[in-house]
Amino acid sequence: MGLQNFWKSLHENHDSYTYSAISNDLYHWDVCGKEINYNSHEGPNVFELGGKKWMITDEWNGLGVYETQDYTHWERQGYILLYASEFFQ
Repeated sequence: MGLQNFWKSLHENHDSYTYSAISNDLYHWDVCGKEINYNSHEGPNVFELGGKKWMITDEWNGLGVYETQDYTHWERQGYILLYASEFFQ
């Protein structure tokens, strides 16, 4: 099957930061640790687009955008849909 990655935002005692885990069989997982701790967020979504690797997180007032080369070291690229909640009031 090959190496699989998993990203999850942990709440409560973990400040709503993104942590990662890896598995070779999808049954046994090894926690790698904290990956995104820029600010509190939830719902990390990791994907490839245009030959680059991206993560989008919900920061409750816009979406945080991150890029990586190795799925481990993420660089913040800014926000998208900032203040989008104003449209739903």
